[in-house]
Amino acid sequence: MIKFFRKIRQKLVSENKFSKYVIYGVGEIILVVIGILIALQVNNNNNENKKHLDEISMLEDLKVDLEMADQKVKVQIELFKNSQDIHYQIYNESIGKASYDSTLRYHDIVWHAPMRNFIGENYASRIGEISDERLMRILRDYLWREELALAAIGEWNDVKLNKVRPFLDKNGLYDNQVAFNDEPYEFMTMGKDGIVINYAKFSALYGTQELDQLLYYLRHSASWALHCMGKLEDANTNVILALDYYINGELIKLDSIKPLKGYY
Repeated sequence: MIKFFRKIRQKLVSENKFSKYVIYGVGEIILVVIGILIALQVNNNNNENKKHLDEISMLEDLKVDLEMADQKVKVQIELFKNSQDIHYQIYNESIGKASYDSTLRYHDIVWHAPMRNFIGENYASRIGEISDERLMRILRDYLWREELALAAIGEWNDVKLNKVRPFLDKNGLYDNQVAFNDEPYEFMTMGKDGIVINYAKFSALYGTQELDQLLYYLRHSASWALHCMGKLEDANTNVILALDYYINGELIKLDSIKPLKGYY
């Protein structure tokens, strides 16, 4: 191609057709410029396509992680519901509306529940990679809900560590005969043959102001954590649905998904 244009130029020069040579030269420059612009456009399109494919890959990973996170939240919700059942059992016993339940793990009031903001840790810094403002807004709502749930669980853990355990310590309510079983290196077997809390001593404190206040803190913090985790589940459903729409190219459907409003 280059040789072809060179021959044309040489022919025009040899024939002293200067005006045609100038016109030809301008035309050649225009062709070169057009070629460059086409190449740049192709390159830009390739870059945009790669960027979009990278975004889709990241969002597909996010969807998988959200599904895993949702399962972890469901496990936590069941744990908190079980704990709240114990709080209510103890309260009802203390006011004479229930009697001792040998199947209940009363010592679960001791344990706390760790939780990580898994999605926030892995995706909060990557939210700028999302090109659609609607999807970004829905994900931001989830990340906020995750932080709220994390804070609520932290509040519950604080009650356990700084109120429940000091109360049990002060009143000598741990039962070492139960705790020191024949599996000294296994944590989960503590209380397998009974409750680690001495029930006789514990129930003797029913109706005292200190235990009543403790039960209030447990009931309050557990229900708030359950509420926040329930809203987190709703936000998770929203994000996964939005991701499906976006990944499948059904962008118009994103308008139908609205972030949750407020705490409640």
